[in-house]
Amino acid sequence: MGSLPAIFSGNRAEAEHFINGVQAYIWLNREVPGFTSPMKKIALVLTLMQGDKVADWANDIGQALDELNPATDNIPALWTTFLEEFQEQYLDMQAVDQARTELESLTMKMPYIDEYISKFEDLCRKSNYMTGNSEVTYMFLKGLPKSLLEDVLKAPQAMDYPATKEQAIQATRTQQLLQNILRQCPQANLTGQSYRPPFIPCSGFRGGAFGNFQRNNSYQRGGFQTNYRPLGYMGNNNRPNYQNQSNQT
Repeated sequence: MGSLPAIFSGNRAEAEHFINGVQAYIWLNREVPGFTSPMKKIALVLTLMQGDKVADWANDIGQALDELNPATDNIPALWTTFLEEFQEQYLDMQAVDQARTELESLTMKMPYIDEYISKFEDLCRKSNYMTGNSEVTYMFLKGLPKSLLEDVLKAPQAMDYPATKEQAIQATRTQQLLQNILRQCPQANLTGQSYRPPFIPCSGFRGGAFGNFQRNNSYQRGGFQTNYRPLGYMGNNNRPNYQNQSNQT
């Protein structure tokens, strides 16, 4: 099922594309008998390596493979070790070092968690880091904003990278929701109680009794209008009219 990648002849610029293509082909056929065998997966790669630049290395790996015992040595760690050997032999180590440097300084900008995860995992792949180890999880946490990191590290703490990533996604969504609520209702009190000035509904909420409330236009303050008049206000006069009751008869 699927197509095998093109023959690899030793070009370092094509090494990463080649080995990724091999792994994709293996994943696609993982239900086919034999494709779960580390020894057979290594043999498949060696058959796709041809040319003077790769002949000696492929021959050495083949001889080492012949010396292993299929009953005891055909374990997942064998395939992992082979991939590491291939990467060390053929990948562009300058590009790997550059990716690792970029990964060390990668930081997330709120609220772009999806972009951060995508960039982080791409740099891990280019750096030959496996996302299952604790060092990678630490680097992921180090790039989070402080406010988000505090939420992610709250108990119960995640035990691995996938769980840590999911906690970061959920914490980002929660903070976004909180910011949206505060923008709609700036009077909200985050201590567990809420306060609103009388008859001033939060912006963004309409309807109910406030939907029919008539706002007259004689007094305006902060966008809220009412028909309130100070005591003693006399029509169009610009000053209050105070009457001295002692002079009344």
